[in-house]
Amino acid sequence: MKNNAKTKISLVSILVILGVAARMMRVIHRQQIREQNRQTIQTTKKVTEFQKTLDEEETKKRNETFNKIYNESLVRNKFENWQKVDELHGLGQRTGQFYIYNFEKKEEILLENTDQAFVLPIRHKSDNVTF
Repeated sequence: MKNNAKTKISLVSILVILGVAARMMRVIHRQQIREQNRQTIQTTKKVTEFQKTLDEEETKKRNETFNKIYNESLVRNKFENWQKVDELHGLGQRTGQFYIYNFEKKEEILLENTDQAFVLPIRHKSDNVTF
């Protein structure tokens, strides 16, 4: 009878331990799922912020490009002949005189005593760059 009671107590103890272990496994699993969800939300927020930054930079670049083109077209209308030299300069002719226009400073520089003016590309051989 004592062996039978010990066996029953052992079985009940094993069942209780298994039940507690199963419960703990479910709690741990739920915590892992919550942590994964938190990490997913944080990653999504970071990606959203990064995308917003990229969109702002792209919009800024588009606006800068538009402003450059718009400003160049306004300057171009002032001259009879116009040639773009580089991003900062242009060469224009008005009433027989030639001007170098600086976009950065927004100023015209008169080329005095000039009958003709051309934009000629110069290739720097050591760096293989065109100026």
